[in-house]
Amino acid sequence: MKDMLKSAGAEYDYILVDLPPILPVVDVKASANSFDAFVLVVEWGTTAAGEIVKAVDTSPLLSERLLGVVLNKADEVIMRRFEGYSDRRYSYYSDEKLPSEAA
Repeated sequence: MKDMLKSAGAEYDYILVDLPPILPVVDVKASANSFDAFVLVVEWGTTAAGEIVKAVDTSPLLSERLLGVVLNKADEVIMRRFEGYSDRRYSYYSDEKLPSEAA
């Protein structure tokens, strides 16, 4: 695996590797040294917040190299409930226009 990643790294700027879930399988922890960074994929409505924290805390190397999280299968209708008054669609909540829209 290390030789394959090294060979691919000589030809490509980025190499994406799809790994199994962090908690139930040890593959991620065992191979963590082989990767420069990680992106955690979390399924909307299925993965509990505590599981996410536990997954990141299982390996200091993983948490140090974590670039971010992808929220998969998100429910857009429910996500709209989390939009605040200061977001880009302020006019949705008020008849007032933003300064950039006044012109």
